[in-house]
Amino acid sequence: MTNPVSIYIQIKEKIDLLYIDGDHSVKGVFADFNTYYNDVRVGGYIILHKIYSETSGSRVLLDHLKAYHAIPNHIELIKMPTGIAILHKKTDKALHIMLPEANRLKRIQHKLLGKTPWFPAKIAPITKYQLQINVIDIDTKNPIVGAKVNCPQLWDEFRITDTNGFILCDHYLPNRYIFEISAQDYLTSDDVFIDISADKLLHQSTIPLKKKPSEVIITITDAESGKAIPAVTIDCQSEWNVPKITDLNGILRLENYLAKQYIFNIAATGYLSKDNVAINVLADLMVQNFTISLNILPSLIIKVVDKLLKKPISEAKLSCSQLSELITNQDGNIFLERCLPDKYIFDIAADGYHSQHQIPIEIEATPALQSFTIELEMQWALFERMNLINKIEIPARFSKATNSYKSIIPAEEFTAKRLFE
Repeated sequence: MTNPVSIYIQIKEKIDLLYIDGDHSVKGVFADFNTYYNDVRVGGYIILHKIYSETSGSRVLLDHLKAYHAIPNHIELIKMPTGIAILHKKTDKALHIMLPEANRLKRIQHKLLGKTPWFPAKIAPITKYQLQINVIDIDTKNPIVGAKVNCPQLWDEFRITDTNGFILCDHYLPNRYIFEISAQDYLTSDDVFIDISADKLLHQSTIPLKKKPSEVIITITDAESGKAIPAVTIDCQSEWNVPKITDLNGILRLENYLAKQYIFNIAATGYLSKDNVAINVLADLMVQNFTISLNILPSLIIKVVDKLLKKPISEAKLSCSQLSELITNQDGNIFLERCLPDKYIFDIAADGYHSQHQIPIEIEATPALQSFTIELEMQWALFERMNLINKIEIPARFSKATNSYKSIIPAEEFTAKRLFE
């Protein structure tokens, strides 16, 4: 059998953690504490179990430590999760907490058992400390009604603020207390420390809560049809490193966004981009919806016509470095859908016509249909083959008989007659 004396020598002033459990009676807890506390090293910890039990001596010991000012002078109450109290030894001062005298012990037992208090003939008045907590909105300073206030050191359940955002707490001994404050649509505030001192009976404390960030829902639609546009790229360089993409319903959900203005750049295939789109997130709305409409890219019609006859030229070939080769239809038209706004340079060629090079066409960033006409001059060989010589008027100063006009008369001086007969 191990010698108790040798055990005492081994643990003397060497205990790092003292866990008081097992016998939860008032006498048992006091005996365990007084036996081993002075052997806990400075900086060590003491854990009291079942502090909320109806018959627990741990609760009585904790109250006595506060009443004798051992807490907070020599012992720090650092945390009290549900059911246990964690104490931190701060000084090497020896403590011996006297067991309550018989009359007081009997009152304590009656109180813990929920019975009608038993009192001796005379009772010394007990100083009553009160704590008033006011929970407000951090921005508006308005009271928060129905906020939940919990003090794990003292209560098993939370308490609710009244219509003025107040709760009043009675029978508090001087100490530091830890509160948890929560309210609907507000961020929870954990580990709120409130110190109650012995120099005044009523302590008032204001606790501000901040609104939860908003959820932002952005929907991208077609400006003409109103239908959702899927797979739209949305960028917000001030907030994201990588752009985000809308879902199949054209929706992008953004959570935890604070009240302020955000700037977005929006791009979708086949649509005109929108840059610097400002969205203002408000503080008083938890869910905010924004709809942004995009216009489709402009459509383009290029018409190629005979400069003199004003008739369409079919099968004319248009080449452009930004596009693949294009060929006019029988109406002399080329139709292009959803063209990116830009400046395009075309080279145009058609059989029997003089080619044209470096013809600029600039497409504007507007959803309207844009039309351009390009005129080509007919070569003389085609002019004669079409038997059009007799259908033009030549200026009087030139001789038609000698055919000299072919090389010396500018084409714009010809006047067409009966060309469409």
